Amino acid sequence: MTLLKLLPAFWGLVLLVSFIGYGALLRRLLFTADDCGWANQAAWGMACVVVAGGVFNLLNAISRPLLLILVTCGVVMTVLDLLVRRTSVTDRFSSFRAYMREHPIACALKLACHGAIIALAAIQYLASTDLIPVAEHSGTYNLMDNLEGYFIFPKQMLDAGGITPDPFNNLRLQNGLGGQSILHALVLALFDFKNIDIVDGGVALIIGLGLIWRIAKERGLVFPWQCLLALFFLCVPYYPELRINSSSFTTGMVMFLALFAFLDQDGIHDDKPAGNAALVGLLAACAFALKTNLVPPCVLIIFFSYLWYLIDSRGKKEAILEAALVPLSVFLLLLPWMLSLLRTSGTMLYPILGRGFDEYAYGNFPSEDFADGLTLGRELVIIISWICSDSLSVLFVLAGGVALGIARMKRRATVQSFVLGSIISVFIIMLKSDLSNLGPFKRYLFVCIFISLITVLASLLEKLSLIGATTRTLKQYVAEIFSDTNTAIGAACVSAACLVLLVFNADSALSMYRGMIHSITDADDWGGGASAGLIERHKKAQATVPPGEKILSRDDDTLRFDFSRNRICFINDPGGCSPPPGMPYFQGPEAVAAYLLSHDIRYVAYDYKDQAGFPVIQNLWRHKPSRPYYHRITERAKVALDRVFGELGATRKRIFDDGSLFVLDLKTSAETASEYHEPNYFQIGKILTPAWADTRGFDRNKVWTDGHGVIENINYQPEPRDNMLILNTFGFHPWEGDMQKLKLVVSANGIPLRFLKHSRKSYFFSLESVRSPITSIAIDSATFVARNENVHIGKADDRVARGIDFDTIEISNSEEYVP
Repeated sequence: MTLLKLLPAFWGLVLLVSFIGYGALLRRLLFTADDCGWANQAAWGMACVVVAGGVFNLLNAISRPLLLILVTCGVVMTVLDLLVRRTSVTDRFSSFRAYMREHPIACALKLACHGAIIALAAIQYLASTDLIPVAEHSGTYNLMDNLEGYFIFPKQMLDAGGITPDPFNNLRLQNGLGGQSILHALVLALFDFKNIDIVDGGVALIIGLGLIWRIAKERGLVFPWQCLLALFFLCVPYYPELRINSSSFTTGMVMFLALFAFLDQDGIHDDKPAGNAALVGLLAACAFALKTNLVPPCVLIIFFSYLWYLIDSRGKKEAILEAALVPLSVFLLLLPWMLSLLRTSGTMLYPILGRGFDEYAYGNFPSEDFADGLTLGRELVIIISWICSDSLSVLFVLAGGVALGIARMKRRATVQSFVLGSIISVFIIMLKSDLSNLGPFKRYLFVCIFISLITVLASLLEKLSLIGATTRTLKQYVAEIFSDTNTAIGAACVSAACLVLLVFNADSALSMYRGMIHSITDADDWGGGASAGLIERHKKAQATVPPGEKILSRDDDTLRFDFSRNRICFINDPGGCSPPPGMPYFQGPEAVAAYLLSHDIRYVAYDYKDQAGFPVIQNLWRHKPSRPYYHRITERAKVALDRVFGELGATRKRIFDDGSLFVLDLKTSAETASEYHEPNYFQIGKILTPAWADTRGFDRNKVWTDGHGVIENINYQPEPRDNMLILNTFGFHPWEGDMQKLKLVVSANGIPLRFLKHSRKSYFFSLESVRSPITSIAIDSATFVARNENVHIGKADDRVARGIDFDTIEISNSEEYVP
């Protein structure tokens, strides 16, 4: 453990104290002198900072001095609150000393349990001070996501005062309104990018642990059950599968736990509807701002909670007022973040209030929920099967079902609302996504499922604690549990939770903690991920562009540009989003140049040596038909843009070029034009995308033929064992697999190929008649009109006659090939 890690760890504690201070202020403003506990105050304070950050971001007012003043004010408010309540603090300390004298053995056992919990929390907290060793140990941590977005947004805040308008950045559009970025900026105000996870992985973890302890006490859980709940929270492994980048994870958990803690408390003030609505709205607005996938469960939880409150109160005036004020407060508190996203990405809340500059919005590609090509019944089967394959999800569904039947129903039905809201949101999120790619869903849904499971366990342990308070021996305790069916079922669910933790997650949890301990003791310095030379390179490159001009950057080190000098547009995920009418990736270099100039983008920075960190030749596997749909359409757009920028680099003036990165002036031609040559990727990878060829008879995005599509200017020399040409489609065609209707004919060099078979979304043809180099491929088929077939293909025109959808061409040397 070095000073380089102790200093950010100390700063994290300062931030925690500051959050508590803002929460204390909010407590006094809304609920006078109520004691809600330090963890609730910290969560409320964090939400206050996120909401206030939205205002500062919209006004472009964020700076290091402002953030440091913000933190200092929070610390001062914490100190003042402690001084005001010093008598209460002193009384608690005196009560603890008295308890220790009267019950020394029990006190020692409790201290030992507290020590174990604190030790586990401390390991996670200290490990969060440096993401690099943890990333290296996990093997799945995605630093590229950070470099392409989660590092860039807080740097934009510190450089330019706020997140700058960037209509090409897909992470900006799809992964939250920016709430996590203001929390990251609090760290970057003093420290480096490698310390950026200290809030999510460290501070939020401590707050979450405190909230669980508070919830356990409110529910009347005895000390052993309090410890069990805390250990469950700490020992379910987040790494390496779940926390794979610096987007919101534990901070989202904190907002859900704080929402539960507030709505579930017995002492909630029904006579203060405005204060209640303001706080619920604050926590919900913060969750919305942190990450988009938190929106559906949060909305549903609040809806069910207030629906029951209205029913239970029989339309009481205060209940109606509070229920009406909650959505209004959410909207008003979230509005600055929403306006910022509208300015940047064309929508106020993706995708609920519109897709904005998402490529799907232009009809260029069918959306993911259409792309999987499944019926509703089949989709429901896949979702249920996925739930049954995950131990925590199965446990949550079973325990949640039990809780719906036997858990104590409070005024706002909090436990029941969390169960119903989380389960329904799982189905909503998955039905609106591509179910051919189930991998990410555990990450996307973990926060709502895991936190809801903890609240369910707390409710089931409540009855067990009540029995424990009335029995003297273990035998009596067990007998009392099994004397009541509901209590026995609840105990069985708790036992199952412990079993799942031990059997299915023990190895992963031990591995996680071993990796964290290693990261704490690792003294290696990352240095921000860039050498001084790399930083100097970007400084020189940017100096060639006049201040104030826009730069489109296709470079995995875009982070190194000065966002206050120029407006940097970062196209981190080609094919994901771009301003209307959408980037013409497949229309050639002149069409792209004209498009960019129409959006006042004159300069392009492109890392041509490394192809923006994803060399095509090393990533040919990404075009395989087994890859998720979204990955395939973005990968084909990426390689198209790589080719376009290469061609523009041959015809436009390079105002900077260091042999790796060039900066182009799109308005100025090169003094001596050259010809762009790229490797024969078709020959190298035995796979062909439309970006590597000239085509006729395709639509503008080369997704559909018009019935006679031709691929030209290719050169593939068949190898001795090559025996099949495979046409891979996206599976959009309503006649898929019906060869009589399709009338599909594929020709190579004008020679029709013998059809072999159809498998899933691919059509197999024999290459037995082709031995000379393949220079052209023709795809002939019958055409259909979507409207006549009662098919809706995204937002595309349903009156146009289409042939067959086209993904890639593959060459295979195996009769047993299965895509």
